[in-house]
Formats: sequence, structure tokens, C-alpha cells
Amino acid sequence: MALLEVRGLVKFFGRRKVVDGVSFEVNPGEVVGLLGPNGAGKTTSFRMTTGQLVPNEGTVLFDGQDVSHDPMYRRARLGMGYLSQESSVFRRLTVEQNILAILEAMPFSRSLGRKLRSRERWERTNEVLKRFNLEHVRHTPAGRASGGEKRRLEIARCLVCEPLLIMLDEPFAAVDPRTTEDIRSNIRELAVSGIGILLTDHNVREVLKITDRSYLIKDGQVVTQGTPTKLINDPIAIQAYLGNTFVDDGLWMQAIAERHGQAATANGTTTSGVPTTPAQPASAPSQTAASAPVAPVVAPTVAPAASSESQSPTSSPAPTASNGAGNAPTPGSVYRFGDPAPAPMPSAPLSAPVSPLPPMTAPVSAAPQAASTPTAPAEAAASRVPTIPIMPPTTMTPAAGTRPERPAPGPTPVTEQDHIRRLIELLTVNEHARNAATELVARGRTTLPALFAALERRDVNLRHRAWQVVQQILVISGGYDPFAPEDQRRRQLAQLRDATERRAG
Repeated sequence: MALLEVRGLVKFFGRRKVVDGVSFEVNPGEVVGLLGPNGAGKTTSFRMTTGQLVPNEGTVLFDGQDVSHDPMYRRARLGMGYLSQESSVFRRLTVEQNILAILEAMPFSRSLGRKLRSRERWERTNEVLKRFNLEHVRHTPAGRASGGEKRRLEIARCLVCEPLLIMLDEPFAAVDPRTTEDIRSNIRELAVSGIGILLTDHNVREVLKITDRSYLIKDGQVVTQGTPTKLINDPIAIQAYLGNTFVDDGLWMQAIAERHGQAATANGTTTSGVPTTPAQPASAPSQTAASAPVAPVVAPTVAPAASSESQSPTSSPAPTASNGAGNAPTPGSVYRFGDPAPAPMPSAPLSAPVSPLPPMTAPVSAAPQAASTPTAPAEAAASRVPTIPIMPPTTMTPAAGTRPERPAPGPTPVTEQDHIRRLIELLTVNEHARNAATELVARGRTTLPALFAALERRDVNLRHRAWQVVQQILVISGGYDPFAPEDQRRRQLAQLRDATERRAG
């Protein structure tokens, strides 16, 4: 089941229907983009997802719960984070105080199941200041910070709340290229840690560089969706939004192919959709390879098709597409578009970007194909366009003397709690209930915060089975009635939490 499921959203402004049946979903560890021209309905759909607008029809499911009519603060307590386009920092507070203020306002920690103590708030503050390179401005008023520092501060404030999903509204607006690169790295690092990301931005090139999948909205409807490599070759996306000149930027196209672990094709297509000449068979005459030299690359754009002069009977054949070393491409470098959606990202942080696409296997051909009509030398040079380096995410290590006594809040604890929460959901599935309960009991007290949260749910069957697991972990027989009225259950649960904390202390 997806972390966020949006189904059939409809919104009227007066008599005008601005959103007409928009549906999309986000999985844990996945970066998903909402794209579309101005007035298409993507911002309205985004705001209905965050809780800023109430849909006239449709549902918004977050982690299995219907939050279609819940206000933003209730969605935030469930683990839904939101960063607006406008700056939301407290300008007169320092960068450090901005983070502490958010932690003090949190009613409880999702990973701990209780309100944070003073020491734990300082530990989390120090952790995110180091992680987002904000230590040098920790005592600077947030209003005096640069635009990039303010954006990193907003992401840091969101992360300390332990979100399952972060929704970003125009994250690349009004920031310089270096800050854009830092934000991309931060977003990818959050996704690798298991947090789902939903973003919308008019900078479509930056969105497609970082997203695993994107949805294109036009006239209030989703007209197409898919991976970046699929969208940039989709005729619907080109006509509705991208335009015919979008794929002319060879450097940018090569960067997307590099990020997804792909190379230029040898079966008649490059990553930019420009036809190339297939590899020559082994029996081809040697004079073909000894023809005119390859023209140097003079611009990062895709070379035009061969002119009529280059195909005249008196001219010599042009060389085949080169891989930069004088060798023809091999069948192993075949690139295929339209791959299925990627699997969720791994939970452990990595030292380099992770390709969200599954590894690809080149099709095996019975015999090499004969060379087609020769093309211009400049076209072969397009396969050697330099690539744009993708900066790996940074891994921040706590400095000596500041390491907390317990594991610091961050990607790993949140991901573990997500697994526990899914085990709890399986308690209501008869064929999986026994195995799920056994694993929860084996994990011991680390499952109590999530189990206590389940005791607050409206599903009486879930409350009953979660209480049975709690009884086995704490070795108790009473203290909570899953069938009692809500007010009584809340009082019993508060007493149970206090007693459990005293025993643990």
C-alpha cells in the first residue's frame, strides 16, 4: 500500500471546475513530482493534499487513514510535513532557536511516543544543524540568513518532526544554482532514508533531475505520468507542457541518463531521441572506418540530422556512432524508455546517489544488423557530449562530545518505526496476524510507542489485538479496555504510558 494515495480529487471555484478527478500516489523513499502549466490545477491539487483546501469530491489517504477533511495540524501529527513556497522562518529568532521552537511545540515524538525532554531537544537541534551545514549561522537571526540557508533551515525544521512524507512547494524558486544543487542533494538523501517526497515546481528540468516519477496535470486532469526518461519522450507531455525544443539540451539529457544508470543506445536511438547509426557488422569493409574524421563538439546541443549533401553519391560514407574512443557502441548499451515505476529506496544512507531504476539487460540478437544510411559526422559527436556531475549526498557525523546516549533521531529510527507500524496494521489481517504479533513481541519495548498509538485508533479490532501484544510485552493483565468509551480509554492510556515510563526510568 502506498504511503500517500490521492483518488479522484474534484474542486470547484464557483461554477468553474478547476480540478477534475486528479489521482496520484507516493511510496516511502520515492520522490514524486506534480507538473503542469499555469492554471492546470496542480497547485490546487497540491493544496488539497496538504489540507489547505477541502476537496468537493475525492479522498486523500495517508498511511491508510482518510485525511480528506482533516486540518493541517492533524495531518502533521500523523507524519505529513509541508514546506511552503514563501519563507516560513521566524525572522527575529536565531537559526538555532527556530529549530528549538518547533521541537518545544511538538506534542510528542513519533519515535518515542512522548514529549521530548530538554536534553533530547538540544541533541536533535545539534544533529540537524550539522547535517544541513548551518552550524556557522546557528546564532544568526534567521532574517539575516541567505536564501539558501533559509531553505535548508526550513527543511531541517521539518525533519526534526520525524515526518513520513514531506511535501515541497516550489523548492527551487528564487535560489542560486549552488543552492539548487544542495537542495537536490538534501532531497535525495531524505528519500534514501525512507521518507516520501512530493514536490511541485515550475523549474521542470530540476524536477525531472531529482524525481523518480512525475504526474503531468493539464485542464484539471492527469494527462500522463511516468519516469523522467519516459516523460521527455512522451508525445502527450511534449505537446501539453514540455514543447518540441525541450529535448535539445544534450547536456541535461545526458545528466538524466547518468542518474538513472543508462548509456546512449546503439540500436538507433540516443537518450535525447535523436536517431543514430547502428554498429557496423564485423564483416564491414575497412574503408568505412577510415572515412572522414569525427567533427569536434562545439556546443552542448544535439547535432542536426544529416543534410542532403552528405548523402550524395559522390561523398564518402560517414563513420558510425562512436563511444569516444573510436569504438562502435555495443549491444549491451541499449537504452529502453517507459520502464515501470521504481521500487522504494533503501533505508540506509548511501555515499552516492542511488539509481531508482532496476538494472537493465540488453536484448540478445541473432546477428548484427547491417549499417543503415550514413549520417553526418557531427551526429556521431553527439554521443560524446560531456555529462553533468551529480553531487553525492553528504553524510553528517556527530562531533565528539555531542553524541547522544540513545540513537539520534533521524532516518534509521523513523524507518524502523515505519516497519513496526506496518506490522501493527497486519494484526487485523487474519492470515498474517499471528506472525505479526510474534515479531512485535520479539522486538520488545521498542514497539510500545507505535502500539500505544494504535490503541488510540478507531478500529476496535486493531485496538483489541494491539492490546494483546502490549500485555505480552509488559507482562500485565489489565489497565486498559479497548472496548471502553473514548474518554475512558484516553485516561487509561495516559496512565499506562506514565507507568511504563516510570518502569523504564
